[in-house]
Amino acid sequence: MKTASLSLVVGSLLSSCGGAGSISTGVTPKTGASEANVAARVGDSKPAGDARAGGDAKTVADDESRDVPGGVDAKTAGDTKADDDGKRDTARANDAKAGSPKTGRVALSDLYWATGGQQGHAVIDMIDVFDPDNEDNDPVWALAEAHGHPYGIDEHLPEDATLPVGFAKGDAWTVATVEGTSVTGKAVRFGATGGASETHFTVVLDVDASGLVARSGDWKGPVPTLRKAEPVDTTKGAGKALVAAIGPGLAAAAKGRARRIMRRPGFTLGADSIVVVEGRFPRGFTHMVVVMHEQPGGDEDPSIEHISGMLLADGTGRIEPIAAPEWTIDGYRMLYLVDLDGDAQDELVYESFYYEGSYTLVMRWDEAGAPERRVLEGDGA
Repeated sequence: MKTASLSLVVGSLLSSCGGAGSISTGVTPKTGASEANVAARVGDSKPAGDARAGGDAKTVADDESRDVPGGVDAKTAGDTKADDDGKRDTARANDAKAGSPKTGRVALSDLYWATGGQQGHAVIDMIDVFDPDNEDNDPVWALAEAHGHPYGIDEHLPEDATLPVGFAKGDAWTVATVEGTSVTGKAVRFGATGGASETHFTVVLDVDASGLVARSGDWKGPVPTLRKAEPVDTTKGAGKALVAAIGPGLAAAAKGRARRIMRRPGFTLGADSIVVVEGRFPRGFTHMVVVMHEQPGGDEDPSIEHISGMLLADGTGRIEPIAAPEWTIDGYRMLYLVDLDGDAQDELVYESFYYEGSYTLVMRWDEAGAPERRVLEGDGA
């Protein structure tokens, strides 16, 4: 069923445990920055793409919400996709920045995700094909209704169908593949379907590849190389030292109920509750960290609600939240690193998910090193 909202995001959960690789956060933080300064940074941070729009907000407002001045706002940073990257035209508005003034390699709004393995083809599933001056004018929905919602593989739009502006058979698209190569193919068929919260316009290519994709002419320089986001072993060595160093900062950066839980004496994040990926990020940060902690003994279903967050970190214990840890239904999964701009800094392709859906996003950094995000594909109830 088509709706006007862009919902958000999510799938399997990680369990927590003590033992090797666990880190303690249930202490008064002792970091280079004061708690007040950490909290201020949290308030300024933008969410990493997590959040159902409006009425789908699920952040828990219980008695522990008094850690947040004024209680938990109905629009928390983790529940406002419509006010952040959930506005599917945000990337268009930021095109001048997203085009990377450093090298001009590719505009964020030109990027999509191709999924291969579909009867020898790659399919680009687009959820932002609409009139930018009138979002209620959705040509994809009209096509879907007129032609029986063809996906593009077994059934597809007829040759004489009027396609959305800017699309034509024979268009060349280049994929930065998940194998770290690049391949160019042509559009051979199209589809149009309605999803749970999105309308989907699909472009079928005559190549079989998965990865970041843009029209061939929109890559203004060398096609970048995708690198799998391999987790660091946090049970020993430098990985274990890093998660131990950032533990107090995580508790200080957390919001509402999550902050209160994480500051309890003896609280630990087990090795299964934290994923660390090494990379090259703004301001000298060396790692991206995802937290996903199920709190045992809670009165909510832990498969739905949990502590979740995403942040930059380094071995000194310094952190900077992208999405501050909070009690939420959202979660994140890091997929690939890629240097989109040729500036020796890594951008991130990741999944933002929840129990009724998921979205794939790309996050890059603007001139000031602040995150900019684009939703590449996905759907959710």
